Amino acid sequence: MTRAPHRVTELFLPNAPFRDAIGHSAVPEQCIPGQRSMRRSNDPSSNVHFDFFLSEMSVSDAHGGGITLQRLLGDKLRNIDRFFHLSQFGNDYPPAQAVQDRTVDLCSWFEQAWLKRIVGCTAAMKLSQDRRMTTVHAKSAANRIDSMLASGRPARAIVCPQGQRSVETLEHLKIQRPVEYVSWVMDDHVVRHTNGRWEYPLHFRPLFEKHLNEARAVFVISSSMAEFYEREFGIKNSIVLIPPAEQLAPPMTTSIPGTTRLAYFGNLSSWAADALLAIAPFLIANKISLAVYSAGSQPTKTSAWEPIEFMGRTPQDELLETMRSYDGLVLPMSFQNRDKHMVDLNIATRLSQYLASGNLVLAVGPDSAAMIRYLREQQAAIVVTDVNATSMREAFHSVKNSHLRSRIVLRANDIVKNQLSLDTARRIWSETIDGSFGSRTDRKEARHTL
Repeated sequence: MTRAPHRVTELFLPNAPFRDAIGHSAVPEQCIPGQRSMRRSNDPSSNVHFDFFLSEMSVSDAHGGGITLQRLLGDKLRNIDRFFHLSQFGNDYPPAQAVQDRTVDLCSWFEQAWLKRIVGCTAAMKLSQDRRMTTVHAKSAANRIDSMLASGRPARAIVCPQGQRSVETLEHLKIQRPVEYVSWVMDDHVVRHTNGRWEYPLHFRPLFEKHLNEARAVFVISSSMAEFYEREFGIKNSIVLIPPAEQLAPPMTTSIPGTTRLAYFGNLSSWAADALLAIAPFLIANKISLAVYSAGSQPTKTSAWEPIEFMGRTPQDELLETMRSYDGLVLPMSFQNRDKHMVDLNIATRLSQYLASGNLVLAVGPDSAAMIRYLREQQAAIVVTDVNATSMREAFHSVKNSHLRSRIVLRANDIVKNQLSLDTARRIWSETIDGSFGSRTDRKEARHTL
């Protein structure tokens, strides 16, 4: 019998940059003059022991999800015996040194370089996505995991499903032994918005619903995702915002004299590039400069990108100073339906980094975007949801509006300082984990809100 749905706890990503987005593995340790450190030395989180961590990703220094886990759990990562990753993504962003000796690569054969050389990349990709092959891989991975766990007792796990593999592998493992787990959905790469509605592959939807309902607790990355899972799967939500910002820079209440200079720090995937291209035509007419800092490859230089200056990677120890050398930070979100599953459900790591920088945020994206909803509700940014000559002219003018700017950056500073601390994040995590793995009959459905 399917168990009653458990609570959903929203995890707002920490103030930690993606290496693939801006070329840094962590925020700088030192503080600039006047900067407030939010680091705590207290022992974090719950003492609950986990047999394994399961995900398509590894716990890496080079990826936002891995950094989030390290920030939140701290030394308590030692309470996880093994880290299993099921995708080449876990190799592209290799595990952190602290967990490297406990990490087991269960990547699909069809993602291995030797097979790609034999059958070709296209054929290997098709095979890796074939349902029969994914089932074979999931069963094989489950058998391997089961063989490495102690016999005679249920296993306990943290699962971070980014795609279908983690869910399918766990289901096959549950056939072999009982597994008690929490599910932490940082990205939902499976759902798509098609013909005006959200859809999962037919075979995966009931599997994912079962996965969420049988979890001891479900963590998600935004209130939009929490609402979506409640609507789609009946998962009751308990919202917590957790960006453990280790540093909080002073608010930049006045803009820099001269022409308006804006910057974007992040990757140039389609869900960011689309919005950057949307505002590009209005830069020159309004005498605005926009610099893009990204560790990834630059897009093909076309006339559409001409108004934008590409700066490449920023050294880690210069990141915050560079962010504060501009009048504002652009936060772009795609208007395209192909990116809707990312835009509408996700909170990017860079948002908390932006808010903690002390600079003004200019967010550009659709009304439905999770970050637009959050920033508008918190009144913590200039928000543009309809890109046209009038809206962009007003937005650019607002960057230099001292009264408006001061109100927004002070509000953002207050949000980071009073609501989004690392201590709060760890307290909510600890309470949720301890409650979830306590007495099954006496456990209270605590509702955490900020």
